[in-house]
Amino acid sequence: MVTTVNKSNNNTPVPYFLVNPNGLEEVREFQKDLHSTVETLQQKMEELKETIPLEKRLFTLQEAAKYLAVSESTVARGLMICPTTPIDGTRLDKYQRQHPLLVSTFYFYYIEWYVSHYNEIYAEIYERLTKFRETTSGIHPRLRETQFCLHIAYMLFLKFCEDSGFITTNEGQKEYISFGSQLVELVKAQNARIWADDKKSEDVDYLKLIRKLYKSNSFRLADSVEQFDRNKHDGVIHYECLCLRRESLEKRIRKIFHGARINDVINALLAQGALKLVEKKNSVQISGLPKPRPRLYCIWLDMLD
Repeated sequence: MVTTVNKSNNNTPVPYFLVNPNGLEEVREFQKDLHSTVETLQQKMEELKETIPLEKRLFTLQEAAKYLAVSESTVARGLMICPTTPIDGTRLDKYQRQHPLLVSTFYFYYIEWYVSHYNEIYAEIYERLTKFRETTSGIHPRLRETQFCLHIAYMLFLKFCEDSGFITTNEGQKEYISFGSQLVELVKAQNARIWADDKKSEDVDYLKLIRKLYKSNSFRLADSVEQFDRNKHDGVIHYECLCLRRESLEKRIRKIFHGARINDVINALLAQGALKLVEKKNSVQISGLPKPRPRLYCIWLDMLD
């Protein structure tokens, strides 16, 4: 429930949120868990200081995760973003110091807009969430929840900007599509990290790994044998098999497990009866593929269910 009360000197209505008692208890429990987690991480970091040289103590989140024992559940709670360009500190400082009320002003008007459109927003989220719950994928459930929430949040932000006259409808749609594409790639990359581990190459369950890649649509597959392009596609579905180029299979797996060796991958698939053999050869050339025809590893689809 949201209401407004007059708290400023000029009687400007200020948004005020009312939280039910049960909600407050949940917040308190979350705060306790968060505090405990932070203390544990701080303790681990202090221990690491004794073993890591001074010049290497500045970690990124990804580097720190290599040293800290992070469970699958924990990794799925966050979405890692690796900036491609450094933050412009001068530009950032301009807004932080010269316009200190910029962010709080935005919050005020955004909340005001949100409240005035609450019914429409509720209906839109409800419909999208229903469709979301009905779909499945190879993405970790918590990551899918994160993806959904970020999609909705950015959609609402762009709609607010559009209604406020900051952008046009066409600009908002293009930005939303661009954001969605980048978000999908980030989610796929984070999903891959969840299944990564420090096992030796020969100890990895490569079939399970390929199954997860396949279900998360990580392979670029041609619609048909005739449309296959070795410069664009990793493989194609053919005669109840997922047929993949050697270099593509190796590249996709190494994005998750850097120590993977393609021979270990093939041996593991052979041992589990997942690889289709033709005249005792573990790779095949499919007639109909554009020449020069590459040799493909064909994995039975029923082993990927």
